[in-house]
Amino acid sequence: MANRLPIPAIFLALLLAACGSKDKASDGISIAPAPPAEATAIMSGLTGRSQSAAASGVAPANVITPKPGVTPDIVAARRLESEGDIHGASDVYIAVAAKQDRDAPEAYLGAARTLLAQDRAADAKVVLETFRNSPGGRDDGPSLYMLARAHTALKEYDQALQK
Repeated sequence: MANRLPIPAIFLALLLAACGSKDKASDGISIAPAPPAEATAIMSGLTGRSQSAAASGVAPANVITPKPGVTPDIVAARRLESEGDIHGASDVYIAVAAKQDRDAPEAYLGAARTLLAQDRAADAKVVLETFRNSPGGRDDGPSLYMLARAHTALKEYDQALQK
């Protein structure tokens, strides 16, 4: 038993042997100085989106106007959001909010949450400001937090700090 090497010494020897190779493996991970063309195209599409509703051609009133054919169903909106369909969920949440019934407060917050997830901060800001001025609207923690997030995404830092 005295002739056995301690386990940490064996692991250290194996690690040194594996890392000490002088030949460069070409099948390993390589770091390129410039991203591939596909990544550049994808990122330019993402960063090319405007955070401003006016710049994107969407008037503020159009953000809170339900799309034709969208059924206002709060249960369907929750399901779509939980399944990851944030685009569909925001459309349904906006349709529910437009009804101005008992589900409207939840729908406004759901619409703002899913719009923020889509990097549509200007649209989320419009929804949240409409919610604050609507019947049943309120300045509670979730709505103020999301409004501050929208202001921050729009680089309106003074307004974000006020929230």
